[in-house]
Amino acid sequence: MYSKLEIEDLLEEIKSLIQSKSYMISTGENREKNEEFMSEFNLKDEEICKLLMQIEYSDFCECLHPYDVLRNHEDYYLFAPEFTLTDLFGDELQVIVYVKIIIKNDKANQPFLVVVSFHRPDESKALNYQFK
Repeated sequence: MYSKLEIEDLLEEIKSLIQSKSYMISTGENREKNEEFMSEFNLKDEEICKLLMQIEYSDFCECLHPYDVLRNHEDYYLFAPEFTLTDLFGDELQVIVYVKIIIKNDKANQPFLVVVSFHRPDESKALNYQFK
């Protein structure tokens, strides 16, 4: 269980990494949902970053620990903010976005943000907001 202050500190670090361009948004193999979502709402990296900057502590759901600690020892942080997005037909929609992020060290041993997931939540899995 995280405190409000811990999540606010985490968000401050996330936003700082975005501002310093120390991030990547995962696409490609095993990230088809991200690509489909980005295509559906015509989202480029810049727009996604603007949305990520709007995430608040109350959007925090949980911290997911890695399945294989030998391969990956960083924790995944899950947020589920609601945004107003415009689809390809010009319709504005209220959309909850499943945002899973990880902060790891890059080759220079500096913090680096990886947006692992950025898409609609899986309807079969309940979102449990910690602060709502």
